[in-house]
Amino acid sequence: MMCNAVLSNWKASLTPNTVYHRTGVLRRILRTLETFGTPPACAALLNKIRRPQSRATIATPQQIKTLLDHAPSWQRLFILLAWQLALRFAETLAVTPASHNRDKQTLTIRTKGNKVRTIPTTDDVETMLAAAGDTAGREEVPYIHLLRGRKLSVKGIRTAWWYLCDRSGIKGLKPHDLRRTTATNLYATCKDLRAVQHFLGHDNIASTVYYLAPLTEEQLREMHQLLNFHAQRKETVQ
Repeated sequence: MMCNAVLSNWKASLTPNTVYHRTGVLRRILRTLETFGTPPACAALLNKIRRPQSRATIATPQQIKTLLDHAPSWQRLFILLAWQLALRFAETLAVTPASHNRDKQTLTIRTKGNKVRTIPTTDDVETMLAAAGDTAGREEVPYIHLLRGRKLSVKGIRTAWWYLCDRSGIKGLKPHDLRRTTATNLYATCKDLRAVQHFLGHDNIASTVYYLAPLTEEQLREMHQLLNFHAQRKETVQ
């Protein structure tokens, strides 16, 4: 089946998460096409792709501080948008003067799934947006480009990220891990999945659960202490 050949190419060149989500979209397209006369059960012939395990990597406060200390202004804004506002990579490029309400300190942008969200900013983000100066006539230009002084490609931004991590002595941290860091820290603080779901802009709370970094061995031991198994065993023996 030709679709499975496409699937094999994806698996060879894309991340497991991207392959999983693209396969889901392809499966839905095939099911839709079946209603227009394509061979029945075409979607069922598509190879199944298991959802990859959730990524456990999050940034420490010291790592974020080091990144911000080493970053030029445009990259500092990128980090703040991905960390403090938990924006996806593509969403950081949707932050333009036209999307910014300076009086209300909010951003109104199109997010994944072509949804429109209004997001409150932070003082740190506002400071970086103000650093762009007069934006008259450049309302649709991403703030990241304005601060850099020229347009940046997606590849250029990613390459600059890896150079920054290398200069900062940080290994294996991806831009998206900053969003996961905020989600994990928010849940640790409020223990409210609905709040995290709303903060991330997820439609499905299952996506939010999958998004959170798994507990470490040390955290699991802390859970054992909370459950107080030792005291319970003593009571049982008595």
